[in-house]
Amino acid sequence: MSCINHKKNAFTLVELTIFLALIGILAALFIPPFLNYIKKVRSAEAVLNIKKIVDLENTYFNKPNFDESGNELPKKFRSCHPTPSSPSSEKKKFVADVNWNELGFSPNGPVYFSYEVKTRGEGTNSEATINARGDLDDDGIYSTYSINLFIDQETQEVKQSDLIKINELE
Repeated sequence: MSCINHKKNAFTLVELTIFLALIGILAALFIPPFLNYIKKVRSAEAVLNIKKIVDLENTYFNKPNFDESGNELPKKFRSCHPTPSSPSSEKKKFVADVNWNELGFSPNGPVYFSYEVKTRGEGTNSEATINARGDLDDDGIYSTYSINLFIDQETQEVKQSDLIKINELE
């Protein structure tokens, strides 16, 4: 009986172990930056929607509003409750109430952030704070974006602060 050597084309256990170790190292290097990139993309939603709300508040403030008798009401910003009420890392449907509808704000589809407008005063003493709050990774730490609106006492025009970012990428 003769012995025939058959060479098999296969990887050795050592080669497979080295390959898996390299994949693990590459994953450890590239996954954290990728996750930060995802958070930046999600945060862009808040910046765009806040800018949209600023424009709508400016329009709302400058248009005449009347009571039931036809008397013109003092100019003021439109207050809006937080919607959706609790942000999370999952997109939620934005259900506009009467105040959001009157302002004219409706985001394009579900949102990661909760939006709110807090107002004070009327006429030349009007002020508004527009907030966007989100928890991009469900860790209980919120990313918050805000802009303040106020009336310039000299020009009587609506002015805004710079965008305030707190825990931008949590």
